[in-house]
Amino acid sequence: MDNDEETQSDVQVTQVDGAVKIKVPMNMLNKKWEKWMTENNRVYSSEEEAERRRGYWTNYAIAMMQHNVKHDMCMECSELSFNQYMDLGPNERVCACSGVCSNDSQTNYCKSDHPDADQSS
Repeated sequence: MDNDEETQSDVQVTQVDGAVKIKVPMNMLNKKWEKWMTENNRVYSSEEEAERRRGYWTNYAIAMMQHNVKHDMCMECSELSFNQYMDLGPNERVCACSGVCSNDSQTNYCKSDHPDADQSS
């Protein structure tokens, strides 16, 4: 049994009124975070950035695990997995996937530059 299987058994699952909730031990998240950072060659420029990125990653990791528990219970059709975008904020994820980002440093968000996008605004 590998370490992921051992820690996976520590996840507590509850279901109330159709809602599935999970409780993930912090040591499990810490191990997965460290492994993910190593696998994806992540180094952050400051402690503040590292904390912010860890927050995004943790939110996505827990949502993904919760989704996969639902999958195991036949409540979802697909499984999700860890990927290289998990430390990005929602707007950054759009940029990373589409390759189209705003150059406006004041707004710090992504916008579509697709030919079909409404450019009138």
